[in-house]
Amino acid sequence: MVFWIFTFFAIRINSDWFRLSRHTYSKLGNPALARYPWVFWLALIAGGSLVLSYGIWMMFGNKLQAVGGAYMALSGIFMILIAPIHDGMKPHDTLAFLTFFLFYVGSAIYGLGSESTFQKIAQPSVLTAAIIGMFFKWSSGGYEELYGITLGMISSFLIGAHI
Repeated sequence: MVFWIFTFFAIRINSDWFRLSRHTYSKLGNPALARYPWVFWLALIAGGSLVLSYGIWMMFGNKLQAVGGAYMALSGIFMILIAPIHDGMKPHDTLAFLTFFLFYVGSAIYGLGSESTFQKIAQPSVLTAAIIGMFFKWSSGGYEELYGITLGMISSFLIGAHI
């Protein structure tokens, strides 16, 4: 939720040029495009810090869940790194991909380590949906990111709900 508050504010103050139908969210952190890129950087730092904390919490499960939590924690670290290594810098796209990838893999591994049959099916299914989404022809990278973020929110909700 913290990520979205800062992101919506960043969109609002850049509303004269930012369009989700044409841009990725990362454009909001590009100093060559955004008037106040630091607002989106705060979104990434706050959101990444929460994902890092979430991953650490996940590591207190069994061994397989600890591995999933470690991947999740790394996802949070990479999300934080996207702020200083913003859109327009060469390693940005790799960091962004790894943020999503590690999140989904961490969730899937965590789910496989769960005692819940539902989690053992649901979390790997989210990873599968993310992989399928990579092959879909998106009209905008922003829509693809929204899809990926939504999958992450669903995964987090399901883990947090202990279903």
